[in-house]
Amino acid sequence: MNFFGTIKNIALAIYHGKLLLKLRLDERFPQILVCLAAGFLAIMFSMMIDNTLIKVNRNNIKLEDQNDEIALKTIEMSKISNIENLEEMLKAKGSDLRAPAKPATELK
Repeated sequence: MNFFGTIKNIALAIYHGKLLLKLRLDERFPQILVCLAAGFLAIMFSMMIDNTLIKVNRNNIKLEDQNDEIALKTIEMSKISNIENLEEMLKAKGSDLRAPAKPATELK
């Protein structure tokens, strides 16, 4: 029966807002506030770090996509740099430009 009486007293103290006074925690109230503030700051900094990591992850995904695009462009450029392909492309555009038939002469 004493157990249920204790539970009832605790519930009434919580309801009336006197739990801290009954437990004599009013002397430690500043320390409790400091602990709550430290916990709040820890949670806030953790959320800020998580948001930063999410941004970094998104940027890494964008970088991977851009690296893939750069690789494709590099392959296309290597195909274009081939002289025969370049001549064919120029011919298709109607240009008279051709590769030199003989090496360049050197002036002394």
